[in-house]
Amino acid sequence: MLKKMEKQIPIILPDITSKLADDPDEQIHIIGLSEDGRYLANSGQKNWQGEDLYYPISNFSEYLKNLPLGNFKAKNLPIRIDADRRIPIQKVIDTLDICAIQGFENIQLHLLRDIYAPVQRQLRNERGY
Repeated sequence: MLKKMEKQIPIILPDITSKLADDPDEQIHIIGLSEDGRYLANSGQKNWQGEDLYYPISNFSEYLKNLPLGNFKAKNLPIRIDADRRIPIQKVIDTLDICAIQGFENIQLHLLRDIYAPVQRQLRNERGY
């Protein structure tokens, strides 16, 4: 009777102290882009459903100029644009162009179902509807 010889593959496991990814950046600025083309700033708050709450930005270029940079240079400051899926692609391109003109290079783009819905609900609640 012949037996197959077992073979062992050496595996080196990582230390328990290692981590998969860097800590998330605390100073990321989130900017919303609604279906109707409005720029929205993230308020840093969430509603009861866990959705981010936004407030309208009247002048996007001025808003970018006045962002607190902290320890970053403008080109390294992380900016995340949360855009509504139904927005025309040209509006997204224009937004990226404005960010580039202002000197920002570290930009992420997230597509969302309906960015403005939490804002609309918030406005309805404040008005008592």
